Amino acid sequence: MENEKALPRGLFYNTSPLGLGHLQRSLYLSKWLLSSFKIDYLLGSLPLLPMPESPNFTLLELPPLTMPCDGAPLQDPRNEKSEQEIRLLRKEYIKKNITKKYDFFICEHFPFGRIGLQSEILFLIHTIKSKNPSCLITCSFRGEKKIPQGLIQNTEALLQNVFDFIFVHIDPEATPPFDLLDLFLKFRKKIYFTGVVVDPLEAKRERKNSNQIIVSMGTGTYGDEFIRLLLKTAPLLKDYDFHFVIGPKIQDSLKKEIEERAIKEKNVILSPFTSRFIDKLKESALSISFGGAGTISDVLQTRVKALVYPHPSQDDQIERVRKLKAKGLVSEVLANDLSEERLKSLILEALNKPSSTSSIQLTGGLNTLKKLQELLSS
Repeated sequence: MENEKALPRGLFYNTSPLGLGHLQRSLYLSKWLLSSFKIDYLLGSLPLLPMPESPNFTLLELPPLTMPCDGAPLQDPRNEKSEQEIRLLRKEYIKKNITKKYDFFICEHFPFGRIGLQSEILFLIHTIKSKNPSCLITCSFRGEKKIPQGLIQNTEALLQNVFDFIFVHIDPEATPPFDLLDLFLKFRKKIYFTGVVVDPLEAKRERKNSNQIIVSMGTGTYGDEFIRLLLKTAPLLKDYDFHFVIGPKIQDSLKKEIEERAIKEKNVILSPFTSRFIDKLKESALSISFGGAGTISDVLQTRVKALVYPHPSQDDQIERVRKLKAKGLVSEVLANDLSEERLKSLILEALNKPSSTSSIQLTGGLNTLKKLQELLSS
């Protein structure tokens, strides 16, 4: 018990109003940190994934904010209160519940994004600092997202005056951060490239081979037409079973179409949204997705072959796929490939493609843990 009490304590803040990638990576990272730290995890969106099971992990839940689609305003997922009312409730929650003396604070994504939550995050940091002025203030950043030109000055000011250290979870040799290179060079003393963060519990499990193709759609907030095209393409490849993993925000009409197709076609299977998506990947011959950060990190870890259609509205997906395709780690579906016969050909090509000999550093969790220990001991 004495050793447990002596563990440094950190607060990890994450609000992921749209997708799953930020939530997944922050939970993977929390698992790595729990071996040496106590983590209070302050969640400001819906708990769509299971939390780590550890006596060193405590979940703190702000009244959640979500957005129905990219670019939409934040809203109450229950549609009972206005955004402003929820924001006030969140501030009161912080006042009442953030009372411990934290040794470090990790903020997911901000100040590279989540600018709409800036006042809340700065209030949270002020609250933390009032309890421990020497608390280390850090950011956990995926390292791929472009910053709109009009926000760069704001980001630079926050990096200069608020944040002590930035963990950038990419392998810079495999996926160079060209779009943020000037910013990273300017703050190079505060920047540490960790490598990609993956689930520590999956590191030693072997991947199975099968005729299963897993089709994932993240939360299900976009990409309906591509999913419909895959539903039409699946009957052309009867030697393979297409498992459509539906997202928690999928439109009812699309879900019904998948259900109806699954009744007609033996090789179309509707799979409910699962928190153990990586297990399904390990049992698959091919992953088909939009290239979300969470899916891609699992693909890289399991080394399953991947065919990716980055959604035109998602610049980060387009850039991520471009870099990984250049390394031979994924195959890509382009806009002019959107026909049944062409998609069938691409699927077969991806299935028969030799596995890439390229690799990406997947030790982001362990490297973050070691660097954080070093920073706290200095």
